[in-house]
Amino acid sequence: MKKYLTDKGVGTPPLEYLVALEQGLREYASVDRAAFGTFANFNFEEYIKVEVWRKREAYNGLVRYVLGKSNHSKYVNYNWHDYTLRLRSSKTFMHRHWPVTSGSVTLNGLVDPVHWKENAGVDCRKRGSQTRVTFKTPHAAPIVVEEDEDEDMEWDSEEEEWVKKK
Repeated sequence: MKKYLTDKGVGTPPLEYLVALEQGLREYASVDRAAFGTFANFNFEEYIKVEVWRKREAYNGLVRYVLGKSNHSKYVNYNWHDYTLRLRSSKTFMHRHWPVTSGSVTLNGLVDPVHWKENAGVDCRKRGSQTRVTFKTPHAAPIVVEEDEDEDMEWDSEEEEWVKKK
């Protein structure tokens, strides 16, 4: 089966291989919501709306894992082998797997998740009615200052002390 991962889409893999790969992509969409987007696995309509690059990158990661390659380096450190492997696997995905994962081709034996039927036709991006919440601050009780004896006092500089006002 490894030979079908990077053959640029020219070989004819068995149906079980295509079904297993598509089910793996769907499972990945439900496990890692950041990889395919928040609503990617909500229903079939949302799954086929996922951008090409997201599914292609997931496929490239699968190819590297199956072939026993380490995690790919950052863009600056690509070597020629990584670059060609990435191109071959991307071309394979676009020719062989994109028609299946975009919904234009159906496979016999590919079973949709149960929750897709329950959510068919439901717009998952529609937000519920929003109500404005206002918080009323309780009125603070007025601060009562009692008359103090100190208010009727003044500083006598000759005596150098506080004395009652005259």
